[in-house]
Amino acid sequence: MPSRLCIISSLLGLLSANPIGAETVAVVYPETREPYQSIFLSIIEGIEKGGRFPIKEYVLKPNEPVENILGWLTQEGIGTLIALGASGLELADKLPDPMRPVVGAVLIDPDTTTRDVMGITLAADPEVVFERLKDLSPATKRINVVYNPERNAWLIKRAQEAAQRRGLTLRAFPAKNIRESALVYREVLQDVRAQADAIWLLQDDTTLDEQAVLPFILKEAWDGNLVVFSSNPTHVKRGALFSLYPDNVGMGRRLATMATKGASPGNDDIVPLRDLSTAVNLRTADHLGLDLSSRDRSQYSLSYP
Repeated sequence: MPSRLCIISSLLGLLSANPIGAETVAVVYPETREPYQSIFLSIIEGIEKGGRFPIKEYVLKPNEPVENILGWLTQEGIGTLIALGASGLELADKLPDPMRPVVGAVLIDPDTTTRDVMGITLAADPEVVFERLKDLSPATKRINVVYNPERNAWLIKRAQEAAQRRGLTLRAFPAKNIRESALVYREVLQDVRAQADAIWLLQDDTTLDEQAVLPFILKEAWDGNLVVFSSNPTHVKRGALFSLYPDNVGMGRRLATMATKGASPGNDDIVPLRDLSTAVNLRTADHLGLDLSSRDRSQYSLSYP
């Protein structure tokens, strides 16, 4: 078996000979069960549609040595890599310079990551989220969000700018764990105004307890006529007004574009997710006095009940 040094040397030669997007692109994703496998396959479908280049797939087994992937890339003559999921991000950290993979289908904090990667984090772009909020609930003037500054400071910074551009006020409350966030949510919900205020739930298990805190938020929001929105469609089923969640095929198309064009080093190469589908709760909308049922249903991917 060739040494890792030989494999890396061959791979570096390949990278210098083949510009990004000119040859076959590898898509690496973890071995997993349904429904996650279908998610990865949908992303790959989008890559195929958006890339106009042949692709080859590699399924990562748990704890697979990086030498296996490096050897396969060299054997297949591949210099460009799209890595999906948490294990794909871990792989990206082990690849030799100057190989710079495109990463997707995983939450990434651009401010703290030390990996030299470009890609799309699963965090929804506040620009798109707030645009949908204004569309569904025009009376909303103020957004309240509890966030962990160690994970989502970068997202809140973008959100503040996006809110200001739309004439919205964003009140962001830091909390480092579930205990702190529960106390903050209680305080926030005592200082909100019916119709005018909304609660934004982030994708972060350090600030949102699905078993205790979420039901409390949804009940208080229902009683107080508040909009609740998130990035988890199950929250809509439980009473949130709407959720924006990944359009996996659309995400794949955008990853393919990034792989084709490449990018210069820097944190701006990690971008929030803009390809999003919408789930709405029509019962909650009716309770809030929002007539969504008469709209074209094609703009909603999911609707409850």
